[in-house]
Amino acid sequence: MQAGLVATVPDRVPREQLGSVAGWAGLSQMLGALLGTVVVNQLVRGLSAGYVACAALVLVAMVPFLLGHVERDSRTAVAPREDEGPAPATARRGLREPDVLWTWLSKFLVVLGFALITQYLLYYLTDELRVADPQRATMTITAVTVLSAMAAALGAGRWSDRVGRRRVFVAGGGLLMAVGATMMAVVPAWPVALGAALLVGVGFGTFLAVDLAVVASVLPSARDTGRDLGLFAVATAAPQILAPALAVPMLALAGYGGLYLLVAVVTAVGGVLVLRVRSVA
Repeated sequence: MQAGLVATVPDRVPREQLGSVAGWAGLSQMLGALLGTVVVNQLVRGLSAGYVACAALVLVAMVPFLLGHVERDSRTAVAPREDEGPAPATARRGLREPDVLWTWLSKFLVVLGFALITQYLLYYLTDELRVADPQRATMTITAVTVLSAMAAALGAGRWSDRVGRRRVFVAGGGLLMAVGATMMAVVPAWPVALGAALLVGVGFGTFLAVDLAVVASVLPSARDTGRDLGLFAVATAAPQILAPALAVPMLALAGYGGLYLLVAVVTAVGGVLVLRVRSVA
């Protein structure tokens, strides 16, 4: 579903407006995370009812797009003429294209860092900070992160369109997340956790907004937009699965301090890797 939705962006959005549209896309992703948390924790009681509510929300959420989006066949706009021959080899290389590879790795690492933070937040608050009400504290941290990410996504997307720059926003977003994670690792205290949540949210929102614009800009060929964006969907989904495999041994060896220092390294490297992309300003 995610790959199909994102594939419409490069098909329909002019390049000079990619940042703004990507900002709205990033905002919707974070808003969905916040509302989903509210639904299953506040409005619906019971595990089974929560999953039923998630299933219903997914189905309902598809309806506006299916009914309101008038879609044309994008292949007709990019199909070669008979005298043009087949698509160039670079259009078929996918991740073997250097700019595509660096962008994919950047996205993978930053999303991995965010997954490591969010998946173990409840346990961090319970075991490390020992807050009185871990569930409520988790909701508070999540709200701060998501709201700041939403604001940053809109602002960064529009700003990147105005200045005509993409990479600096992606790199800056990853570095902000790294600073927030370092704060959580070095000073495990509730006020520091709130400040870190703000930085992580702003960093991830900035990354979400402008990264999609970078992805749309580095795609080798409009012929293969869906396939290539499917590869980037893997960069979003795979970190959710890999995060526990990394977190469990890291917690055993170095505790939460080590885990969040790992997050800082991963997100910083992920942000900086986009600077190796040469085809985007």
